[in-house]
Amino acid sequence: MNERPVEYVLIDNIKYEIVMEKTLNDKTYLYLTNVNDDKDMLIRKYTHDNKEILKPLDNDKEFEEAINTLEEKQTKKEAKQRKKLIKKIGGGGTSLHPDLNPESDIKNLDPLKKEDDDGVLLNIPVNLVIDDVPMDKGFYKVIAEKDKNNDINLLFYQSQFFKGKVRACETSDDYDQDSINFVKLLPYNEQFVKIIFGSLDFNAYAYVKYVQ
Repeated sequence: MNERPVEYVLIDNIKYEIVMEKTLNDKTYLYLTNVNDDKDMLIRKYTHDNKEILKPLDNDKEFEEAINTLEEKQTKKEAKQRKKLIKKIGGGGTSLHPDLNPESDIKNLDPLKKEDDDGVLLNIPVNLVIDDVPMDKGFYKVIAEKDKNNDINLLFYQSQFFKGKVRACETSDDYDQDSINFVKLLPYNEQFVKIIFGSLDFNAYAYVKYVQ
């Protein structure tokens, strides 16, 4: 994988952080997030013969291709780095909850969750940053809704109290889950975790910043 030496790019005078980049054939896809707005996320690409120009994706088919590329399985080296991250999230050799065990296979991480009629319960062992404000660790009921623009939001509740929401992307991936209704928090990198959500109506995912 070719890695760019910079961590940020400017698009329309907006500063975006490079969260991840993956190469497919002669193109490299960048997953970007606005440093001032976690909900503003983009995917851009550059070709190997012109690395200085970032271009938008051509169509929905290429968008799916880029997502699949970004989501492909990590190499053994990357998997080892992610295990180190799990240990960091867990605070050392033991985790804040048993399903984020640093010795567990990342693919098999299971959240502490249960299904009910109004969402899925998820244990969040780190402080998610929502609208620039850290959200307390703990158990949250997660509900996914589509707004009038067909955008998906993941809503977090404790008891009947609304605590925050994040924008999510719809996907056809069921993440090899046995249950139709599911939600999981997965380690991603040193700044973001990934939340995957599934229901009868749609599946979705979101990358969310976190702090210890």
